[in-house]
Amino acid sequence: MESLDKRIEYWVEQLENDKVFDKITSQMEEQSPELLAYFYLPQFEDLTEDEGSFLLFIGAILYAAASNGGENAISPVTLDKIQELEDRNWKLWEGLPGKSFDEKVNGLPDDFWDPGTDLIVTMIEHDPEMELNWPPAVQEILFVSLLSFYRAMTGT
Repeated sequence: MESLDKRIEYWVEQLENDKVFDKITSQMEEQSPELLAYFYLPQFEDLTEDEGSFLLFIGAILYAAASNGGENAISPVTLDKIQELEDRNWKLWEGLPGKSFDEKVNGLPDDFWDPGTDLIVTMIEHDPEMELNWPPAVQEILFVSLLSFYRAMTGT
């Protein structure tokens, strides 16, 4: 099996196709319904449509890369597990040095860095395709939410 970073590169490109995106999100829902349900929780209601779409798009990339396009089963994940990780990740985030998103990201422990975390940070810091500049509070929400989703899904 090719490396996670190569699969992420592949799926970033593939999921720009609406049919492929719909197929992957359907597979996500079939394998673990609460993974997809996570992106529709009330806590995300205040996000703009672009922010919510971005959150789901990155989540789909992470799912597709981790499951090899749905070919590998993902262990079922509960919303409680994602929430537990989210609570832990918020505590970690709030304790990081710095005030800006970049300063806090630079303070993350080394064991947090892997291809999934790299993707999340890179896309939040600068997404040239969508030309979106996230306000700092939105960057934090996107980061903690996507990191929690990713860690729950991969068990890391």
